[in-house]
Amino acid sequence: MKYNLKKNRSYELNLIVTLDKNDLNYYISEAEKHLANDLKMEGFRKGKVPLNIAKDKLDKKQVLETAFDFAFRQSFADILTKEKLELIDAGKFEVKENSPEKVVYSILLTVFPELKISDYRGVQIQKKGASVSKAEESRRVQAFVLDKVAESTKVEIPPLLLNRQLDQMMLDLDSDLHRRGMELGLFLAKIKKTRDKLLEEWKPKAELLVKKSLILRKIARLENIKVEPEEVKIRINQFL
Repeated sequence: MKYNLKKNRSYELNLIVTLDKNDLNYYISEAEKHLANDLKMEGFRKGKVPLNIAKDKLDKKQVLETAFDFAFRQSFADILTKEKLELIDAGKFEVKENSPEKVVYSILLTVFPELKISDYRGVQIQKKGASVSKAEESRRVQAFVLDKVAESTKVEIPPLLLNRQLDQMMLDLDSDLHRRGMELGLFLAKIKKTRDKLLEEWKPKAELLVKKSLILRKIARLENIKVEPEEVKIRINQFL
């Protein structure tokens, strides 16, 4: 397998993968083994048909389709692992060549952008008096530090993350309105704004929220912070 990665932007990569005849033969063999396990033949139990016999009974088109699926999934996974790419999304998949000699495909990757953050440990902050509780003060300090770090951090925001944030903000508004017995359409008519106009106005705030989430993600990696499955369950139960 050969591949080429071209960086279009800090968050966007174009991947071109070439699988030669040896690669294709391997995946065809794997596809035959996989399909042979589901083959039913008189005189043999399911999954026990010898491969040399099963090959003649397998649908050739199905073998090729399964082999291609295996080839794409495995090669793609191997590249992500080798290059340590943290994928957000993959799109614009295109098969550029598909012959008995080679398969060439391309795919556009959206990845988490790299960002350099300032020394978050050195941020100076004045503590409040004892009248403020150990959780309120902690949240205030965290928010203050995050704001300071965000001010000095530059990062290209992937449009996909921005759009997801805007969609979430719109969902939150819709849910809040429903709790108050209001409909989104009537609310927009009342404030004399369209949905698109509101989203456009929200963009700066959404960009800041995405930036902060990327910063927190970076800090979590630097500090080797991991969320245990049990913690996730507890948070979900609290939310519910």
